[in-house]
Amino acid sequence: MEYKARIEVATPPGSPSKEKGDLLERLAEDLLRITQVATDFVNSLVGGVSNPDL
Repeated sequence: MEYKARIEVATPPGSPSKEKGDLLERLAEDLLRITQVATDFVNSLVGGVSNPDL
């Protein structure tokens, strides 16, 4: 299953947009990993396995 998220973060005027983009990218990757682990955990509780490598 694929998850997509849109995240918007307010930054002070004059903040470098590249740093903001890097931060958002890392945050999105972390949130995706958390969501995938949570999904795998719930699936393991109900008997399904979405990621057999875990």
